[in-house]
Amino acid sequence: TIPADKTALIAVQLNDGNGGYGINTQLTQGVSNGSTLLVWNGVGFDLYQYYTGFGWYDSGFNLTTNQINPGTSAYLQNGDTVNPITITVVGQVPQPTNSSVAIPFGPGFYSIGTPISTNINSTLVNFPSQAGDSYYHWNPNNGTSGGYDLLYQYYAGYGWYDSGFNLVNPTPNVGEGFLYYNATPGGTNWNFSFSVQ
Repeated sequence: TIPADKTALIAVQLNDGNGGYGINTQLTQGVSNGSTLLVWNGVGFDLYQYYTGFGWYDSGFNLTTNQINPGTSAYLQNGDTVNPITITVVGQVPQPTNSSVAIPFGPGFYSIGTPISTNINSTLVNFPSQAGDSYYHWNPNNGTSGGYDLLYQYYAGYGWYDSGFNLVNPTPNVGEGFLYYNATPGGTNWNFSFSVQ
């Protein structure tokens, strides 16, 4: 649920049954008219706007065919200034899920690639955390339109620590993304695999 006139950092973790994660196939149920979507492209954001009954359009007013791929996330701002919205993503967990996501040096927007709530240090996730990396948790209720409220830092050989220097593994919720800062020049790849047993 996204409060009125607030922004959430969301993930699309189910495909459309044909292997697609399209914005206009997977991200329309519950979206309010005038909502905006910001999708990170590696150097900035691509902007999309939602029109009820028509779908998501890019900044050139073209109906978009873009996707929010597994392991990535995007900002979704509720266009309704009075009522909260609940986004419903309907689809399938791909079987098996085998994905690779580039984690370049610097900031990026990511998510757990499948609809499970587990920490990023879990063997289910296999996130390539390295010394000096940072994880930022987004809270839609923080500030005027939402904001980051939790910061975690990774120390090689020890694990993740919160701002109070407590050992805590960051755990995003199902459908929730996070901002991640990769401190390693040259970047890395995140390879993950998941199947329902």
